[in-house]
Amino acid sequence: MGDDPMSTLTAGAANQGARACIGYRIVKLDGRCLARFQSFPDWYKLPKNRSLAGTVIGNAVPPLLMKAVVESILKSLAC
Repeated sequence: MGDDPMSTLTAGAANQGARACIGYRIVKLDGRCLARFQSFPDWYKLPKNRSLAGTVIGNAVPPLLMKAVVESILKSLAC
């Protein structure tokens, strides 16, 4: 942990797809893996087109982030 480099996720050109740097390895990720990183549930249906699936995931607000935002707003309104 301490001195290890942080894992990163990058988007490449359409023909390269998304990849992640895990330790010193670079791995190519599919749409389902990207959705899991973004906290989408496994039942969430992604488009069959890989490019469109990547766009949908990349432009979305991660579900757990949205849940936290809404809970915070509701908590502040309850006071």
